[in-house]
Amino acid sequence: MSDILPYRSDYYPVLGQIVSEIDVAGIINGIVDAGDSQAKIDVGTFVCLMIHNLLGDVNIRLYNMRGFSEDKALPLLVPWKPDIDLDEINDDRAARALDAVWKADPQKIFSAIANRVIHIHELDTSIIHGDTTSISFHGMFDDLDLNPFIPVITLGHNKDHRPDL
Repeated sequence: MSDILPYRSDYYPVLGQIVSEIDVAGIINGIVDAGDSQAKIDVGTFVCLMIHNLLGDVNIRLYNMRGFSEDKALPLLVPWKPDIDLDEINDDRAARALDAVWKADPQKIFSAIANRVIHIHELDTSIIHGDTTSISFHGMFDDLDLNPFIPVITLGHNKDHRPDL
């Protein structure tokens, strides 16, 4: 008879099924650049492992994801890839996955996942609140390089006093 090994399950199987149902890994893999062809764990699956780590560990240490994963039944965390080798879960792979997500634009990934959830659960989107809060800036500033991630400050009027938005 083989040895019986104890693994923690906690809520991980439930979260694993949710991310599998939504196909979080597939959505991410469809958006990011595959990049490292030598990697045995794709970016989407690694991000799902990070989600487990972030939600399940009080001491969030992405550099120690292997340590976090050692006592978990990995096939329950990522049921679409049950054969993950613990040696492939390391800080180098975490860094490369985060770089790929950043390069692909995290907001684009989040929007794709949100759209998938809306579709799967047939959520009513006929009424959605969009926050259009005014932002005001006062003072002088030097001309900045045009960076697409930095808002461009222009002359105008905010919506606080209406004249009709």
